[in-house]
Amino acid sequence: MPLDIEAQLDEFERIGIHTGKPLWLQYQHAIRDKEKDITECEDQKEIQKIRKQIDGIKKLFLDIYHTKLGDTYPHLLYEIGEDSTYWMYNDQTGVYEEMNVVSVRSIVLKMVMRDGITPTVAWVRECLARYRAEYQTRAHNYSDFDSTDYMVHVKNGWLDILTKELTPHTHERLSLGTMNVVYDPNAQCQNYDALFNQWEFSEDKIAVLHEFSGYLLTPEVNRTKMLVLEGEPGTGKSLLANVWTHMLHDYAVREYSLETFTENPRFCMSAFVGKRCVWFNETDPKRSLLGSTMQKMIDGRTFTVERKGINGKSEHKNISKSILCTNGLPANMHIGMESRIIYIQYTKVFRNNDEEIRNLDEILLKESSGILNRMLEGLHRLNTQGTFTKIKNQDEIMDEYRRTISLPIEFIEVYFDPVEDMSRETFLSNKKLNEAFRMYVHDRPGYYDSPEKFSKEVLKNMPRKFKKTVKAMKYQGVRGMIGMKLQKNCIWEGNTIKDQRLLSAVDPSSPYKYDSNGNRCVEAQDVDFY
Repeated sequence: MPLDIEAQLDEFERIGIHTGKPLWLQYQHAIRDKEKDITECEDQKEIQKIRKQIDGIKKLFLDIYHTKLGDTYPHLLYEIGEDSTYWMYNDQTGVYEEMNVVSVRSIVLKMVMRDGITPTVAWVRECLARYRAEYQTRAHNYSDFDSTDYMVHVKNGWLDILTKELTPHTHERLSLGTMNVVYDPNAQCQNYDALFNQWEFSEDKIAVLHEFSGYLLTPEVNRTKMLVLEGEPGTGKSLLANVWTHMLHDYAVREYSLETFTENPRFCMSAFVGKRCVWFNETDPKRSLLGSTMQKMIDGRTFTVERKGINGKSEHKNISKSILCTNGLPANMHIGMESRIIYIQYTKVFRNNDEEIRNLDEILLKESSGILNRMLEGLHRLNTQGTFTKIKNQDEIMDEYRRTISLPIEFIEVYFDPVEDMSRETFLSNKKLNEAFRMYVHDRPGYYDSPEKFSKEVLKNMPRKFKKTVKAMKYQGVRGMIGMKLQKNCIWEGNTIKDQRLLSAVDPSSPYKYDSNGNRCVEAQDVDFY
């Protein structure tokens, strides 16, 4: 909200506090005084003289007008390194509301035109440039907002989720949003509590759900877990995710497409910056959607982010915890994914009545203050235990998933990228790939011991991004594949594929020859594709 500087200074003077008027206000008063002199003057020469004086004062006034903008809007912030994003503090909600540069220019234009001056477009740009140069303490990044550890912004103030202490809204705590809930330490949630019994959940499952909901409040991803809620339509599996994300409100991303995120995380992550929860709603997720990109998000890794309309890229550490609602997990998952999952299965159908579930949403949201208390209790237990409550038979369920993991496909995705080069330069023999794979699984028996079985598994279940390029071929009587290459920082070195993380053995036999400079060359031979 703009401040009435003159009214404030007058009030200070009235109560005996003497403050010097800012220079822009002195110029503004001088212009008004001179304009008053014109109305009282009848000599045309004198009037012309006064008008020249006014023009001179206006020029000085415009040169420092950015200081008036700064005094009038003391909580107008701007983004570091960009001239298109600003934030204005709303003292009613305690939130910094994002504004684009067009809106800020409009504010400046209205101010200066109320002062009787018609500026040029170039002057408005210059005024904002001077504002950013003069008020550098008002420069911030997105990561500066809602970054206070263990503090969440609720409707009635700032809540410390560890001590449960509530403090008033303040512009000093940078926030871009609030939870859609009022904190009341005495609030109850009878319908919410009864719901878990209707699902016939065991006590350990109920404990984990309360703990994970509390985990969503934090700015951390140190637990490296994703909550998977699986069940038939009508079981209400998305009910909890819907209620939690409605409560988290500006801290959450609701019903995002897992496929969209996996295919283009660089742009999608711009929507996740500063969010503490992302709800993925995927009816039948494919194996490829639960791969390395999803694991990277669960682990809280740093993503390269590109924002639409903004030049350049930035690095952001993910703090969003993931919830996946699905009718069923894929037949097999990437290695390591099963250890990152908290798996809750829904078996009881709400009479297959969608209307009943929708009404239940509304009933539960009315108990949001009480549900927040359950979330805080779950967080306290999680921090005290140091880990999530162990669900009975969870290990057996995950062991079953481990037995379905396609390790040859996992190996290809870990080390290789697709490449459109369909020449013999990208040829890799099945034997060479199989030997490298055997070391990837530490030479355990039963994992596609022969090159033929390995090749069939890879070609049959090849991930989508490889299908367009990878083909089977025969070169000099040796069966193999073309259309993929080692990932960056991975190299063939002697009998190994090396990168910064893993080692895998490979067979030294190869159809390639090398010149004196160490460059690979291939003699012209007929190639038989099959």
